[in-house]
Amino acid sequence: MATLEALEERVENLERRVSECEGQVRFLLPLVRQLHREILALREDTQRLDNKVDRLEDKLGRLEDKVGRLESKVEQGFLNIDGRFQRIEAALNALPRVVAEEIARRR
Repeated sequence: MATLEALEERVENLERRVSECEGQVRFLLPLVRQLHREILALREDTQRLDNKVDRLEDKLGRLEDKVGRLESKVEQGFLNIDGRFQRIEAALNALPRVVAEEIARRR
């Protein structure tokens, strides 16, 4: 009978330990659920931020294209101005000769 009592005592001890484990698991379940909710919310926030970054990158790409076109127009404008200066410089270089010819012709 001593073994039966020892066996019953051991079963009761195991039942108590299982009950303690169940209590700990029940305590952890709300925490795990809250963590899961927070992970899902973080995932949604991350997706929203990722979408916002994509939109900003697209906008930046369009702005870079626009700046490139404006740079091209400015460069073309400088080339036009440079051509005009070259024509003015050629006219100024020819001016003394033209003036001298005119003076010689009037004499």
